[in-house]
This record gives sequence, structure tokens and C-alpha cells, in this order.
Amino acid sequence: MSDPRPLPPEAEQWLDAHCAQGRQARIQGDTAEAERHFLAAWDAIPEPKLDHEYADSLSVGLTEFYRDMGRPADALPWLARAAEAYGEDEPGVRFLAGSVHYAAAEYDAAYAVFDELFKAYRQRPFQGEHPGYLAFYHARAEALREGRQPVDPPSPELSDDDLPDDEEPLPPELPDDIYEEVEALAEKGNSLSDDGDDAGAEAVWRQALDLLPEPRTEWEAHTWLCASIGEACYLQGRHADAKAMFFDALNGPGGVDNPFVHYMLGKSLFHEGDLERAADELLRAYMLDSVEIFDGDEEEGADMLQILQDRGLADE
Repeated sequence: MSDPRPLPPEAEQWLDAHCAQGRQARIQGDTAEAERHFLAAWDAIPEPKLDHEYADSLSVGLTEFYRDMGRPADALPWLARAAEAYGEDEPGVRFLAGSVHYAAAEYDAAYAVFDELFKAYRQRPFQGEHPGYLAFYHARAEALREGRQPVDPPSPELSDDDLPDDEEPLPPELPDDIYEEVEALAEKGNSLSDDGDDAGAEAVWRQALDLLPEPRTEWEAHTWLCASIGEACYLQGRHADAKAMFFDALNGPGGVDNPFVHYMLGKSLFHEGDLERAADELLRAYMLDSVEIFDGDEEEGADMLQILQDRGLADE
């Protein structure tokens, strides 16, 4: 696309005034008045609009406005204009599309876009955006890696309560070369696991774990690799080794908030005969993911839930 044409001075002044009034109305909670001003700002741009300055950024702004107002259907025409202005493959536009899918509660479609972006650019497209999007992506990716059914958010509304504390920054990113090798080994391990070769999967995942720079516990990959290795050990009947790996997973980013880690640790402790500690870990899994994580385990889920029910810790 060629350089945009400047707006006539009067049109630029009109656009600036309406945008300022729209922002003020939105701050005051008058979304109808904000919408009126933002649309008036768009109308101030001469035809063909996308040939002129501000049309690209205003189309993005209007997409975000309708998305954040919980009106994703109204966001779609503006998203199409943003894609025409910037290119539909531009990462910012792709992220915007994913966020509109999220606002529409189209969580599988949102995850597909976020997954594409994360694999290409890591956390960069998420920077400056609501952290709920990255939290959603990581939770869904983790569930899929572990063979669990992802749990949809209760609502597409993102609350400021989801914002992380300043003292809790995002985990650091692996160097690109290490990340690519770890991902390749992880995928190889997943394929072996899918084929029923748990020992082979374990060996490959341990190779990937060995690639993590020290201290390993600061990398997100530490958490899910330890959990994957722990599950492989468990499936081979090596419950003590599984227990050790799940304890290691708890030390990585997000480990203590991961219901799968607590659930599998509880099962490992149960088979080791440590019933009270098993109940503690199963209760943590229950508190994080309710009964869903037990229902997802056809072989042992009912028995594990019964441990909590016998102690009055879970509903019958």
C-alpha cells in the first residue's frame, strides 16, 4: 500500500476533536456517546478512506472498542478494514482477530490464532495486551499437551482482576535456537506417546529438559516437560519416579497453579501408599479444576474423587 494521503486540515481537526470526546465519554462510562464520537471521527476521513492517514489506526481502534464492549459482531467489519489497511497476515492484525474470536466465545478459533502467533513470535504479540489472553493461551496449550479437554473460560469478559502483580513478571523466554530444539523434541515425544511408546517419549523429553539453561526452574518448559516425563513414568508403573518429576514441576512457572500436576502427584502418592499427602494433592487439583479433572480420567478418576468424598472434601 502506498503512503497514505494527509487529511485536509479541517478534517484532521474534526477527527481529533471527536476522538478526544469519544475517549472522554468512554472514561465516564457513556459508551453510546463514545461510539457516536468515534464513528463521527471515521466519517471525517474523505473517501476512499483507507487511502488517507488515520484510517488504519482508527479501524483498529474501532475493532478494539466493539470487542471490549462485548459486541464482537460489530467489531468484524472494522477488523476487515484493519486487515485491508495493514495486511491480514500482519501480527498485530492477527492478534486482533484472535481477540475478537475470544470476545465471541469462539475459544478454539482464538487459540488457533494465538498458537500460530506464539510459535512464530513467542510472547511478543501479547506484550501490551491484556494478560488474560496469554493466560488463556498457556492454559489451553498445557491442557492439550497433557491430553486433557481444555476448560473454556466462564465468560469472554476480561477483568482487571486478571492483571498480574508488578512483582510477578512473565517468565523469561528461551533463546530461539534452544526453544526450537526443545519444541522439536517435545513434538517427537508427543508422537511417541501417542503411539504408546512411553519409555521412548520419556527419553526424548529428558533430552529436551537437559537443554534448558540453569536454573532450569525459571523456564516455562521446565514445568510442562517435568509434568510430561512424570506422566510417562506413571504410565510405566514407576510411581516413585513420577512423584519426583511432579514435585519438580511444582517448582517451575505456573506449576503450583496447574491442576494436572497436583492431580498426577496425588495419584503417584496414592500408589506409593502415602494416602494423606495424596488426598492433599487431589484436593488442590479439585480446588483448581473442580470435578472436571477427575471426570477426564476414565480409569482412575472416580476412585481418586472417592478419596476426597470419603473425607468430606468433595461433593458426592
